[in-house]
Amino acid sequence: MTKADSWGRLWYGLIPTMLLGGALSYLNVSHTGAQVFGWLSSLVALLAMFGWGMIYFCHIRMRHAWKVQGRSPADLPWQSFARPWASYWGFGWCIFMICVQFYLALWPIGGSPSVVGFFSSYSSVVAIIVIFLGAKIYYRGPWLLDASKIDLDSDRRWYSTEEEQVQEKKSTIRKIWARM
Repeated sequence: MTKADSWGRLWYGLIPTMLLGGALSYLNVSHTGAQVFGWLSSLVALLAMFGWGMIYFCHIRMRHAWKVQGRSPADLPWQSFARPWASYWGFGWCIFMICVQFYLALWPIGGSPSVVGFFSSYSSVVAIIVIFLGAKIYYRGPWLLDASKIDLDSDRRWYSTEEEQVQEKKSTIRKIWARM
């Protein structure tokens, strides 16, 4: 059982975050604080774009595996009017934005190309590629798992009936009332 604070935040994630955040708060004490802030903001922006791209990609793969394994889309707990095209659209935009950032890292607007400028703008993509290839070499897994072999049921949340959900909602309201 992992330890968490009263809000449910895990200590092994909370403590490093507080220490790192506290250390980063002193960046502007030195003269290079703006440069380090630029590196970190670029790193976080592209990592966020990559993260959303992977969410879209995983959704596309899950929907494909769902179809290949003969399951009905009606069995999914949530439906979207734009399914699955919104995921393709979002994934395409993420790829496009990463490519645009590559172009801007090579040829910055109003500046001259430099190696330092490239790596300050595009270091997260290099880090992602290195980590991904390192994990593939270390774990020796396939590049993509066959859609018919993807496990769609392990760790899946099974949602209750409407009657059970109403009972849970009443229970939640009672807990809130008791705290008041």
